[in-house]
Amino acid sequence: MGSRLREEQDDIEAWLSLIDLQDGLLKHRRDDESSKLFTEQAIHDKKLAIVERALDKNPSNMTLMVIDAHLVSSLLLLIYTL
Repeated sequence: MGSRLREEQDDIEAWLSLIDLQDGLLKHRRDDESSKLFTEQAIHDKKLAIVERALDKNPSNMTLMVIDAHLVSSLLLLIYTL
């Protein structure tokens, strides 16, 4: 996925797939109680970083803008409910 995005940075579907992949990591880590490395906040941080990179390459993409706003608000809720 990473090399594909390096070559085709305007491939919005690839960016969205990479973002969605992070949810799978979160589910896997929730099932593994011995691993506290990947918390929900860390996954949100990672997803936000991916969206911001995608927006750097595709600054006028409305889908990415909406996802960015959603992730920022979700992250703020997570932080303030801890």
